[in-house]
Amino acid sequence: MIEKTTNNPSGKGEEARSGWFLYELAYLICFPLYRALWSLRVRGTSNVPATGPVLILANHQSYLDPLGVGVAVRRHMGFMAKQPLFEKKALAWIIRRLGAVPVDNEGTGIDGIKSVIRMLDRGRAVLVFPEGERTMGGQMQRFEPGITTLIRKKKPKVLTLGIAGAHAAWPKKGKLKFSFPLCSPNEAAMAICIGKPISGDFLAGMEREEMLRFLFDQVAEQQWAAEKLRRSHRYLTGELLLPPARPTWPEIG
Repeated sequence: MIEKTTNNPSGKGEEARSGWFLYELAYLICFPLYRALWSLRVRGTSNVPATGPVLILANHQSYLDPLGVGVAVRRHMGFMAKQPLFEKKALAWIIRRLGAVPVDNEGTGIDGIKSVIRMLDRGRAVLVFPEGERTMGGQMQRFEPGITTLIRKKKPKVLTLGIAGAHAAWPKKGKLKFSFPLCSPNEAAMAICIGKPISGDFLAGMEREEMLRFLFDQVAEQQWAAEKLRRSHRYLTGELLLPPARPTWPEIG
């Protein structure tokens, strides 16, 4: 079951109104789509602050993640998108109004940090994937250090979010798979869990490595909860019958 929260559109002018309309339209399309094609289940939507700047950190499994997070969080979000997506005028017009800002391939670098800061300054909720790119094998990767600079500078509320099943549904080098609600759940069934907000002031008091590991553990906790949620159906088969492993900080070497 997906919980719903009240969305408070902000901003003025024709661009803000068209953006609000497009975002709501995208939600109305994606909500039933994710439910119908991947049996999406969500827990913790009520933890999303209704107003004010919020930094949303999530693990990154698939191209399905951004729209799935939009369905789960419900509040209008800003997010970063790679520069090539803005080269076609029609697509650029749409994704800008959906909250996207262009960054180079190193989204957690200086350009990415500046873009997120501008959105937070406008009181937006902003989605960031601190791993920097989609996982290749399904395991969570180390977080890029750029988020620590961002948190220390702006001290926003931080919301951690875990995604499960998106890698199996659409792996980085693989075909799209589906898990339909009226069929027995398979490995492509998706779930998203959202944790409670964390104080930016609390996080800013940590050393860089300590903060990265703490945030990794918080996202890992939600990803683990999402794994358990998608395995809580009655008629499971295959790998879904096994208890999920909790992600741990990847050691180098």
